[in-house]
Amino acid sequence: MVIAGRSPDSGSSSLSGGHGMVSLSTERIAIRLPHLATIPSCAWRQLPNADVTVNRGARATIAMNADAERHRMSCVLRRFIGRLTRGPGSRTSAAMMMRRLIFALGSLFFAISCGGSEVPPAPPPAPPPPAATEPPAAIAPPPAPPPAPEAAKEPPKPAAPTPVLRVTEGIATPESVLYDEAGDRYLVSNINGKPDGVDNNGYISELSPDGKVTNAKFIAGGQKKVKLDAPKGSGIADGIFYVTDIKVVRKFDLKTGAPKGDIAIAGATFLNDIAVGPAGKVYVSDSGVKGKADGGMEPTGTDAVYVIEKGKVKPVAKSKDLGGPNGLLWTDKGL
Repeated sequence: MVIAGRSPDSGSSSLSGGHGMVSLSTERIAIRLPHLATIPSCAWRQLPNADVTVNRGARATIAMNADAERHRMSCVLRRFIGRLTRGPGSRTSAAMMMRRLIFALGSLFFAISCGGSEVPPAPPPAPPPPAATEPPAAIAPPPAPPPAPEAAKEPPKPAAPTPVLRVTEGIATPESVLYDEAGDRYLVSNINGKPDGVDNNGYISELSPDGKVTNAKFIAGGQKKVKLDAPKGSGIADGIFYVTDIKVVRKFDLKTGAPKGDIAIAGATFLNDIAVGPAGKVYVSDSGVKGKADGGMEPTGTDAVYVIEKGKVKPVAKSKDLGGPNGLLWTDKGL
């Protein structure tokens, strides 16, 4: 017969004899008795929380929870095995020992029922293994800044034109040059002083196509009844040579240079250039400035463009927004 039991306590031991064996451990108590008769099962069924099976030559399973009763059980079993393995009267002694064993098991039941039959709680489940963490993604380095754009290179300055001819003698503060196609000559206006100086010493020089001065003072202020202070822009219309002179437009005979009268421009302060349009219209610009004591210029606000038609003057445009109009040119698209 085999009696087996389990205990939640720790520790183990074993006993053996000639005809039987007792094994005690923290998990199991086993008794093998080859010559023992049937044990009344009523004694085993008194134990609470025990799964007991008792048959001839079979197995009984009992839950053991008390350290003291396990120790007592071990002592009883040692004596029980010892008597079973002795002489001819061993069967009678075994029966007496079985009664003691049943008594001991009853005491074990009493101790368990009084001392508590709670099985120590199962240990908490082991924490799950930490989840495998992926290595942090490598942070891509910031993109390299785009290369700084190259500074815009200034276009190379064109080389100064080679002069066709160079004139230095017979001129003084030249302001403009006009080609006279009919006479195949150049007429040069010479201020000969300050640009707004009323000094009657301005003059017009005559040059040949090859740059030679043929008449240094073709028209000269203070000579031959000529009034000319600071001549600037000029033009030709109907055989008349027109030239601006500060606040008036002076007229001269193109062939002889004789004076032909003046045309005053009311409100003008710095008449500058002349352009001749169709039908003999003469356009004149007023830069709207005047001289200062230090030799510089300052605005006057008289910026305008005028037209002279049949001796009459009228404004074409007059505003500070013109920004000091200077040179004028007439083309087939207009002024």
